Amino acid sequence: MEESTKGRHEATGRGVMYAVEEACRLSKIPLRDARVVVQGFGNVGHIAAQMLFDKGARITAISDSQGGIFNSRGINPYDALKHKTSGSVVEMPGTSPISSHELLELDCDILIPAALENQSQKTMLHEFGQESSQKVQMVRSRQLQTGFFTRKAHSSFLMSCVTRGA
Repeated sequence: MEESTKGRHEATGRGVMYAVEEACRLSKIPLRDARVVVQGFGNVGHIAAQMLFDKGARITAISDSQGGIFNSRGINPYDALKHKTSGSVVEMPGTSPISSHELLELDCDILIPAALENQSQKTMLHEFGQESSQKVQMVRSRQLQTGFFTRKAHSSFLMSCVTRGA
């Protein structure tokens, strides 16, 4: 087995955490107890969630390819990762199930769109479209993964978001 460069596994998730920290600083959103929603709990999503959790943010929802979980008091991402060894974060004790659509409608301070590119686009275009343009409410939405949206999906998603405090 070939050894990878030290820190390579965490690099993108760490970059997300730095981007979120800077966005919070510029937007005057305190990171401590900020409500974080993580769409996609793979390599990028779980690392970003753990690092933000370590800085005092409250992870309120997490999704993976099998479904999502929610707890308004917070989810420990280290425990979620342990639970995911069973195949998914779904049915993690102390959480409630949540659909991808519901996850994206949650009131949050930080949305981390770290799902697979095709899944993210399908969720955004299919489940939201133009009809539900007033439903998605986020204080800030940041594109944190290269190739997250095609131009069409990105435009449609932005049109369906209500950005408060901008």
